[in-house]
Amino acid sequence: MKYKILIVLLVFSSSCVSRINKYSNDDDINQAKEREVNSYKNLKRQQEDQAKTNSYYKQQYDQAYELSKNGRITDSIDKMEEIPKESPFYEKSLEKIEELKPIIKNEKDEMQYNRAYNLSTQDLNKALYEMKKISKTSNFYSSALINIDEWTQKIEDGENSQIYERAYNMAKSNDITSAILEMQKITSNSYNYKESRAKISEWKLMSVNKLFKSEYEKAISYINKNDLYTAIEELRNISPKSPYFSLSKVKLSELKTQIINKREIIKFNQAYKYANDNDLEKAIQKMKEIRPKTSQYNNAQKKIKEWNLLIDKKLKDQKQKEMQKEKERAVIDIPF
Repeated sequence: MKYKILIVLLVFSSSCVSRINKYSNDDDINQAKEREVNSYKNLKRQQEDQAKTNSYYKQQYDQAYELSKNGRITDSIDKMEEIPKESPFYEKSLEKIEELKPIIKNEKDEMQYNRAYNLSTQDLNKALYEMKKISKTSNFYSSALINIDEWTQKIEDGENSQIYERAYNMAKSNDITSAILEMQKITSNSYNYKESRAKISEWKLMSVNKLFKSEYEKAISYINKNDLYTAIEELRNISPKSPYFSLSKVKLSELKTQIINKREIIKFNQAYKYANDNDLEKAIQKMKEIRPKTSQYNNAQKKIKEWNLLIDKKLKDQKQKEMQKEKERAVIDIPF
């Protein structure tokens, strides 16, 4: 730098000498000398100022560089960015800034990663939110993805555990429909997915059985009210898939027999009424309507025999009376 300044001064001096020779008188020569001297002083002062400025910028660059070496990357970049375009160190500072940017980004990503990881012991949802901020270009992206998958699963497991507990409590309260709907919310990748599906199957069966039981109990309630025909209709509606189907068939058979027996009792009582009215033939005819294998059949057969004997006895007595009357008439008709 010193040699350059000397060369400039020599060139400038020779130029000044040639110019001075051009003036024709002493005044002009003196004025020319004075102007040349002032011009030289100004140039020298500018060069000195420029040297000082360049020295300042070099010092600024060196300070920024030293900061980067000490790990203070952000401070180093801030210092580099203060160097103006007119500085000979401007281009160099730009190159250094571009070199330092990935480092500062990596540092920020590391801080972000550590912040998210530390949050994971307190609030997984917040930790997950922070971890997702790490960009794909980061050196921590692969590790972040592993944590994201792990924490997402933990959060889902926690939520699925709460869902399972809620559904179980609903089932305990006999709200089976709500329990099934709640349990179906458990995701397929959850640790308790298989268990939840087993419970759903169990509760569905319970729900169906509860419905079938309700239908059967409804039919029984009609039987207790002596509404046998409605009871029969209810029993006929029970599905073959119901665990109460076989039992309903037995009940249907019993009810049909009961209804038939009631009808036969009515016939039996009607026959008795005819007999009490001394219309034994009509009574016997009504008794014959009573079907075999019914509760009144044997009694009906006994009464039929009994009443037939009575009829025979009546006929015999009537015949004897008629014969007696004929004898009496015959005696009366004998002449004396």
